[in-house]
Amino acid sequence: MDESQHNRIMAVLTTVIDPELRLDVVNLGFINQVTFDESGLLVIKLDSATMGCPISTIIEALVKKALAVLPEVVSVRVEHVWQPQWAINHMSPFARMSLGLY
Repeated sequence: MDESQHNRIMAVLTTVIDPELRLDVVNLGFINQVTFDESGLLVIKLDSATMGCPISTIIEALVKKALAVLPEVVSVRVEHVWQPQWAINHMSPFARMSLGLY
């Protein structure tokens, strides 16, 4: 994956809003890794603020739906990961300010 593809993917992911926190998954620090292969498979390693997050399946569906707009993406696989454990410092300064955590 080149830098341009990575930037387009991340830009699309900023449109995926966590329904509880009302911020996007990129600024919340939930995107751990993005890989894209020549067959068009996009793998997103996704974290959550809490283990067993009740809306993780909703966020997964939103991620898949958002990424479907990219013509080079044939399929999307979302893998829920717990390592490294998510922490507030994974959030962008914007997200921390928005949630009053600064």
